[in-house]
Amino acid sequence: AYEIYQCDWSSDVCSSDLISKRLKNDLLNYEIKNILYLPDGVNIEKFASINESKDILRKKLSLPKDKKIILYSGNFHPAKGLNILIESIAFLPKDLKKEIIYLIIGGNKKDIQKIRTNIKDINNFIFTGYVDHKLIPKYLKAADFLVIPNSAKEHLSTTHKIAKHYTSPLKLFEYMAAKNPIIATNVPAIMEILNEHNSMIVEPDNPEKIARAMEKLIKDSKFLRKIAGNAYKDVRKFCWDN
Repeated sequence: AYEIYQCDWSSDVCSSDLISKRLKNDLLNYEIKNILYLPDGVNIEKFASINESKDILRKKLSLPKDKKIILYSGNFHPAKGLNILIESIAFLPKDLKKEIIYLIIGGNKKDIQKIRTNIKDINNFIFTGYVDHKLIPKYLKAADFLVIPNSAKEHLSTTHKIAKHYTSPLKLFEYMAAKNPIIATNVPAIMEILNEHNSMIVEPDNPEKIARAMEKLIKDSKFLRKIAGNAYKDVRKFCWDN
């Protein structure tokens, strides 16, 4: 028999944020032995069935065709590292900055306004707010790079600790299914799924490292295609059928 544990550690954390090997190991310390570890997953067909080119998708979604689009999808809690991603623009060369758009999906009007007031290069950002989940695959495939900038500052809050050790975000698997390169921070929970062969791994809480990763991917198309292809192969292990 399996015992089912609901870990309600924080009011702003959903249950899908608590599916990691770290959680399993924590329970093993209490001599709970019959534990089945199942991370989050994805419906790959929702991505495979999209046949439109990037240009067509961008036209339908009212996104610029002539820019490199860096996409972040998720909530705005500091533990998710969105602030670090935004700060990375300051470390981009001027010529590259002209080519890049940061596409931020999620957040309510209050969240977005709070962030917008602190951004100097506001023309480099597009905020969609919340969007219908059925559109997410199209947004992910329309982008050039997908970012998971989770913080490693676990001492700051329970949510920070979860983002570092316990999260299994749905967007991680959707990113992999989108066949676009992923930039992710080196935190234990994310590294259970990603690695240097299927993504660009960077130091957490370091905006300059994210900027350098963007530069490398833009300049090295061979490496870009390699990690995106490997991520797509790896995500097949995490489809809902499996």
